[in-house]
Amino acid sequence: MALLEVSNVTKQYGDGFAVKRVSLTAERGDIICLLGPSGCGKTTLLRLIAGLESPDEGTITFDGRELNRVPPRDRGFGLMFQDLALFPHMDVSGNVSFGLRMQNRPKDHVSARVNALLRLVGLDDFRQRKVHELSGGERQRVALVRSLAAEPQLLMLDEPLGALDRALRESLQAQVRGILKALGQTAIYVTHDRDEAFAMADSMVIMEQGEVVQAGTPEELYTAPQSELVARSMGIRNVVYGQRAGQTEGVTHVQTSMGLLAGVLQGGGELRPAADALAFIDERRIAVGPQTSAGASDRPGLNLLDGTVESRRFHAGELELVVTVGGGFVVCLLKPGDDVPAAGDAVTVTFPHDAVRIVAQERRGITSAADALE
Repeated sequence: MALLEVSNVTKQYGDGFAVKRVSLTAERGDIICLLGPSGCGKTTLLRLIAGLESPDEGTITFDGRELNRVPPRDRGFGLMFQDLALFPHMDVSGNVSFGLRMQNRPKDHVSARVNALLRLVGLDDFRQRKVHELSGGERQRVALVRSLAAEPQLLMLDEPLGALDRALRESLQAQVRGILKALGQTAIYVTHDRDEAFAMADSMVIMEQGEVVQAGTPEELYTAPQSELVARSMGIRNVVYGQRAGQTEGVTHVQTSMGLLAGVLQGGGELRPAADALAFIDERRIAVGPQTSAGASDRPGLNLLDGTVESRRFHAGELELVVTVGGGFVVCLLKPGDDVPAAGDAVTVTFPHDAVRIVAQERRGITSAADALE
């Protein structure tokens, strides 16, 4: 049995569902990231688990104990929010020890626990500092160890790094994960930033409109997304809709707005004739060159598509090209070089069949290059 089990939990406000039939599990020591856009139900789910809201349906169980009617103070959980809510009139030691003192823990235990936690986060020389004397990253670490001081059975973090600039946020992600792992802390971490989720998570739960769309490890979600939303959430930008046009020797053919694509069907098997499908194209396995008269039959094993370079930009050591192809587009990441085409050039893009992953799918979504690159 998992340590935490959320089973078919629903929360409705008026005519709308904030959370709808959500189920998830967490094992001891796991860090679970809830990922999704604002308003998708992440924070409501966190509040339901914490006991700050009551579910209309479903059950929440922790270590074999049903929690639906257990008040928040009796659940033994910890919470850390984006606003931190540190006490400005207290020094660092006072902030970290507050929860322990409220529990009337022995002074020796409080002192030892505070010292150990501050040492863990590299703040053992900051005990007497006031909150206003700390940097943003230091305040963040104080808030984290304060939430950990009372040894919560489950720690819930609601976008705790969201107010920080990107550089500081990225430097703290590894630190926060390292601290939680060093303590063996079970945690649920809410974020809308996929890079933060990748840095933090043992497993991820993708949410949309109050429902769980897909769950799994970061690797599982990236390599086998089951929908456009999950693919976009994982940073996959080359997503195209189409219909099955045939299948030969393990290669599935899909007719799309860009032309005929050949790829590998996730999970094996076959699509039914004319079934709707999604194709995901690996942007780092696409070659771009001058247009050629060679057809696909002349270069077996490759997808060949003619198009025009819409834009070109240098980003993080790579050249990113957006190529308009038929009624769609493809994003390509290339190594810088003199032979990389410029904006406006007519080109042929090529990529192998195993660079295309195909899943059955009927939903329609993002179709423009601008939308995909946001």
